[in-house]
Amino acid sequence: IILADGATLILTYNPNAGIIGDGDTVTPSFADLPIGFGRTKKFAYTTSVTSSIDFVMDVNGFKGPNSEARNGKQYDIRSFKVAKFSKGCTGWDLKLGCVYQLPSYEPVKGRSEEMKTWDSNWSKSNWRMYDNYWAGAKKACAELGMSLPDKSQLISIYEEREKNPSLGIPSGFFWSAFEYDARDAARVNLYNGHVLSDHKNGNSSKVMCVGD
Repeated sequence: IILADGATLILTYNPNAGIIGDGDTVTPSFADLPIGFGRTKKFAYTTSVTSSIDFVMDVNGFKGPNSEARNGKQYDIRSFKVAKFSKGCTGWDLKLGCVYQLPSYEPVKGRSEEMKTWDSNWSKSNWRMYDNYWAGAKKACAELGMSLPDKSQLISIYEEREKNPSLGIPSGFFWSAFEYDARDAARVNLYNGHVLSDHKNGNSSKVMCVGD
């Protein structure tokens, strides 16, 4: 990445990093790394927790706004780390975890290769030519790093909705991760907690995703 003032930025991301806990600390350290011709540059790093985001900036000295001065000396390379992501939930933070309603989602297309990933039973059935909204719900949640809730989790969400209406949890039918067979999956009505089945190519069910 090249910034507006010409500074070069190298950005890395570690998807395996977890979430920072209340007791975690981040302590930066500095090391001299060789850059050729007998020269070294200071490089900042941390070993206290696994880093999820790291970027190294080469500012070439004369680009003052981005350079770093320590003990009266200017350093051309800077390294910054976001050690771990902080906890947060854009939906409802319930006992079972973070619950988020998708504003919309798309089906997995019939006869597509990705159907084998999201609903292998459907891809081998007589229904394989039809688009699959249940598979699309699973895919959409997974892309957020979350998952489609099972029946018991949806019933827990219903119970939270009944106990605390001020949460604003909506009613209506929501897909569950439970499938009865290649054609049908379970859905839960958050208005009354009833569990019903629907064809996976049905498009009348909404989607809740659950995560940590």
